[in-house]
Amino acid sequence: MKSRYAALLLLSVGPAIAFRTSGATLWLIYGAVVAIAAGLALWELHQDGILRDVFKREGFDLMIGLAVAAGLYASVFLAWKYWIAPASVANGILSRCRVDGPLLPRLEAHGIDRVAEWFRGQVCRGYGATLGIDLRVRSAVVFTVAALEEIAWRGGVQQLFSEKFGSTRGWIAASVVFALVHALTPTPALALLALPCGLAWGALFRFRGRLLTGVFSHAVFSMYLFSSMPLVSFSR
Repeated sequence: MKSRYAALLLLSVGPAIAFRTSGATLWLIYGAVVAIAAGLALWELHQDGILRDVFKREGFDLMIGLAVAAGLYASVFLAWKYWIAPASVANGILSRCRVDGPLLPRLEAHGIDRVAEWFRGQVCRGYGATLGIDLRVRSAVVFTVAALEEIAWRGGVQQLFSEKFGSTRGWIAASVVFALVHALTPTPALALLALPCGLAWGALFRFRGRLLTGVFSHAVFSMYLFSSMPLVSFSR
């Protein structure tokens, strides 16, 4: 139990520290944080005698995980292409970024467009901060860090909250904390992505009783979002 509290503490402060750096340093710090937290979560699952059970593959686990990842990515992609950065505007120039923000800021945005412009700036700066790893290895790094993050959050934090508050309340509480932790980073818009993702992956653990589906789903989603099919392109 104490190890799970240590994992929660690490996951609460780690992103705020890591996301104030950039490039390879960001991934190194954040990867180390989630790796330690995941190790603590795995130790507690071993102590509970359920480590093998939560990673046991059954039925259509990987297909379900892939479907959840595809649904989450499609939702993000559609919101980006049809609201935040419409592809129909000047041959998709709104999806082009510099490291510090959009390539072409919309200075006269008002109302809902102003909200979209804030999101666009957040996305550009968020992607800009994560650059710095060679493209050939980025997918592997993102895939691995996301898998460890899922073990740490669902196998550690959600399991902790579920034991204290019950499985359903624990699932919801862990998802809310997952979002709040991302809100404390220099890119607080991540919280609005983290909440539905946390609820979806937490539901896989809550209702299927295993981590494998969520680990695979989280890893595939992050790999596509940050490496294979990013929302933006960068211009110098």
